[in-house]
Amino acid sequence: MVYCPTCGSEIPEGMVFCGKCGEQIYFTQVAGFYAEINNVQMYSPYSFLNKWKTNLGFTVAGVILAMIINGFFSSDVLLSYTSLGSLMAPLAFGIVYIVIGIIYTAVIYPSLFTENPKAQSSEKISFINGLFGGLVFGLIWNSNLTNGKKGISHIVYIILIIATFIGSFIIALLGLLG
Repeated sequence: MVYCPTCGSEIPEGMVFCGKCGEQIYFTQVAGFYAEINNVQMYSPYSFLNKWKTNLGFTVAGVILAMIINGFFSSDVLLSYTSLGSLMAPLAFGIVYIVIGIIYTAVIYPSLFTENPKAQSSEKISFINGLFGGLVFGLIWNSNLTNGKKGISHIVYIILIIATFIGSFIIALLGLLG
């Protein structure tokens, strides 16, 4: 009999997920019997994730820069602009920052969990995770890379960043009109 490596529950032959905790179970059929292969590496020995190590210094630098950039987009700062023309430069910068963040989050970050990642420098990725993910998402993304599990945090991030941008833009427009 095979047991779940996460919770220890008994797993019936041929099951793909643990019925108790939901952990995915990897089996191979050998001579009519199912054998557990959970301890086999999910990625090849040359995979980026097998070499991943979060660089804390670069992550902190990215988070600090993100805090500075996001400070320019607080509602108080946006409301200090007196005309739509004066709001255009920061608005354009904000749009570029958000678009680059979404591209990283939607394209580059998920590629890190494949055999052909679009980036391979732990320092640069740690910095970018901090820069676009900030304190919360940046640390989640670094943790996900360490654990080799993508999760859904990158999707949640994209939804939140778009909603935040739209909300900030509306607040700024209302301030100009009001």
